Amino acid sequence: NLPNRGECNSFRIDVGNKSLFYSADIGNFNDIESQLVDLDYAIVESTHVPPYAVIEHAKDTTVRQYIITHLGNDTEVRELKQKIDSSGLKNINIAYDGLRLEL
Repeated sequence: NLPNRGECNSFRIDVGNKSLFYSADIGNFNDIESQLVDLDYAIVESTHVPPYAVIEHAKDTTVRQYIITHLGNDTEVRELKQKIDSSGLKNINIAYDGLRLEL
C-alpha cells in the first residue's frame, strides 16, 4: 500500500542534433537495448544492468558516449574502471558527482 509502486522510466531527449538517453532502475539490459541507437549520450544505471552488458554493447554501437551510473562501493567502481580500461573502449565513462554533459 505504498504510494511509490517501484515504477521507473527511461527516456530520450533530443536537442537540435544532439541526443541523450537516460535509464533508471530497469529490469535488465534487454529493456533498453533497442533504444541505444544513434545517441550522443546513453546514461545507464548499473544496479539492475550488469556493466559487462554495456561494455559488450559499446564494442559495436552508434552511441558516442556511455555513462554508467548508480554504482556500488569503491571496490566495485575500481573493478569496473579496470574492466573498461582493459576493454580498450574509449566510449564508456563512469558517472561522478558534479559530472556535466554538454548537449
